[in-house]
Parts: sequence; structure tokens; C-alpha cells
Amino acid sequence: MDQVCVSSNKYIGRKSSLEIKLKNFVKKFKIIWILCVMIIALQNYTINQYARAVLKLTIIQFIDLDSFKNLLQDSCLIYKEIPKRELTKSDCYTCEIIEQVDIIQHPEEILEFYVDLDWPVAYESSIKTNITIKEIALTLLIGDFLPCDYESNLKIDPLRILDVKSKWFMHWRNCDDINGKTIRSLYRPDLFLSISSETWTIMSFNYTTVHYKKINVYYNSRVVVSQISGSFNYQLMPKYLCKEICKPLSGRLETYKTNTLIFNSFIWDFQYLPMNISSEREKASFFYTFNKYQTHNVKNPMTLHKNVMALQQHLTSVLCLSLCLTIELAYGSHLRKQRETTLMQFIKLLFYRLIYGFAKMIGLGEVVEEFGDGILAPPDSDYRLDIVDDNYDNNEDDDYYDDDEY
Repeated sequence: MDQVCVSSNKYIGRKSSLEIKLKNFVKKFKIIWILCVMIIALQNYTINQYARAVLKLTIIQFIDLDSFKNLLQDSCLIYKEIPKRELTKSDCYTCEIIEQVDIIQHPEEILEFYVDLDWPVAYESSIKTNITIKEIALTLLIGDFLPCDYESNLKIDPLRILDVKSKWFMHWRNCDDINGKTIRSLYRPDLFLSISSETWTIMSFNYTTVHYKKINVYYNSRVVVSQISGSFNYQLMPKYLCKEICKPLSGRLETYKTNTLIFNSFIWDFQYLPMNISSEREKASFFYTFNKYQTHNVKNPMTLHKNVMALQQHLTSVLCLSLCLTIELAYGSHLRKQRETTLMQFIKLLFYRLIYGFAKMIGLGEVVEEFGDGILAPPDSDYRLDIVDDNYDNNEDDDYYDDDEY
């Protein structure tokens, strides 16, 4: 006698009951489910950029641009007054015992100690550059440069310095945000410094003087001076209330030696002295303010980049898995009742294999396979990816597909 395997209605009923519970769960938390999928999708850079572009175009259709034209000339949407902190004698005690600017060898390890005490410190940056004055001038020329607080012995357009062979010096503040970003793109300080928008540029050519040039910093903050070409002498002068308590400090910044200086402009005024050295005719420095010191040590940027890429891949996998499960829970039963066509079966097969592949990638292959209990089969399996067996297609008893069974 031939043995015929017949599926158990009890098993199918249990399976259908589980599916109904899952569908009801999805419907009950439909909004939360959609929001979660949208949040995960926005983690992808391309989707995020498209969403922002569509949102911007949509907002433009609903707002009156005439009421916002004045914002084109403003640097702030909402102005917030910066609280003014007055210098007191107790603040001057931080520099009372300082005799010279310390030079450290491993700034990423001990720089935080100096920053917390507001002590000036110098070190050799690990970031090297070969930027020349010509490259700086050409960058500013292309960007339609407009300087602020420009000072020089040349009373001409600063962009004509390439044609001037005489002795000159100049420094200016990069007051425009776009120009400031352009300058910062030429040279980026160490990764453990969080740079703000306040920047200055200092340059000189074959200029000899005994008078120091002062840089007026408008905000009380920590300042980074990076020497990118040649060398400068500098002085840190205590401010008016600290002159009787603290001593002036001096030093030199050189391109391939001690090329970075950090100090607090709340206590110190910065001055630099252009020097005429035969081997260093062109000199340039960048002058930054920074908000805070990053306490974590970023020694290998590639490791951080790889971690970000891995996280993005996992998020993309979870997104695809969520979308596929949503399609199955929402339309799976309906498609089975309507006897899917060959094309629809192929599409479902593709979706299921994507689910299993992504789940296996993130370590959830066994969980998904157990959850599907044969529905989500591995790509190398001969299982039919459907609850309904092929033998039931020729079954004359259509009560199998009645709603009561589900």
C-alpha cells in the first residue's frame, strides 16, 4: 500500500492563528511601525539627501519668501546675545606660575590636562601640509574673497600679492562663513580639536620688523595657531588685569617642528613677528578658535570609518528585512487565496531569499528560519516557499481556503 502524507489541519490552524496575531499586531501599531521604518531608512545617506530635497521644495511652496529675504544678509536666524564674562584677578592666578610655554610630544594623551588648567601649550602636529601662499591666494580669488579686519603694509587688493615682489605682511579675519569653510578646507587641524567658525589668516613675504603685530580676537575662547609655511615668533601678553600677576610668554612656531600653539584668549593677547630668513621667504599661518577638546583619542580614522560603514550596512539590512516582512504579513494570505501566478511566485521567492540572506548576514538566519518554520528556506533549499503545498492546487475541496480556517 502506498503511503500518502497528509498535512495536519491542526498544524495549519496553529500556523494561521500565529499569522493572524502577527497581522493584528502590525495593524495595531501601524503608525509606530511606519515611523520606525522611516527612521531606519533615513539613516541611508542617499535616502536622507532625497528626503531633505523634497522637504525643502515642499516648504518653499507654502511660505512667503518675501518675508525672509532679509535673512539672506543675516548670519543668524535667531540672535542670542553672548554672555560677557569679566576678567577677575582670580582668573589671573592660572598663569601666575607659568614661566614659558610647554612643548609636549603626545598631545592626544596629555593635552586635556593643559586645556583644563587654561595653560598655553605647543606641540608638533601629526598633520603635514605643503600649502603655499599662491594656493591660498588662488583659493580666495575663486571664492570672491571679502576680508574683514584686514591689515597690511600694502594698500592694494590683497589678491594682487602674487604680482608683488616687494616686502609685505598681511592678516585678516575670515568673517564670511563660506570663506571660512574654504580656508579650513585647505588645512584641517588635529582630529581631537573641535574647531569653530572663527578663523584668521596670517601671511608675510620677506618682511623684517621688530614690532609685533597683534591679532584682535573678538570672542573669549581657546585658540589654535597652526603654522603651515615658514616660521613666526610669537608673544602671549597677559591682559590688562593680569599684567601685574602673569609674565609675557614668547616662542617660535616652525612648519616641521613645533607648529601648533593653543592658548586661552580670555587671559592672553596674541602677537606675531614676521621674520626675514633667507630659506623661508614665504610664511603663512592659520588662526582658529575651538570650542572643546575631544576627550576620546582618535588615532586611527580608518577604523572609525569602517565602523560607520558596517553600521550603515546593518541598518540597510534591517530596513530590507522589515519591508519584506511587512509585505508578507500584509499581502501574503491574499496572494495565496488568489492562486499566485508564476511571476508572483518568482517575486515572492526573490523577496524571501533576500530576507534569509540579510538575516544570515546579521546573524539572525536561524531565528528567521525557525520563525518561518519552512516558509523562509535557505537559497540552496528545494522547499516551496509557501504554506500551501502543490498537492492542494488540485484538491477539489475549496473549504481549505475558507476564512474560517484562518
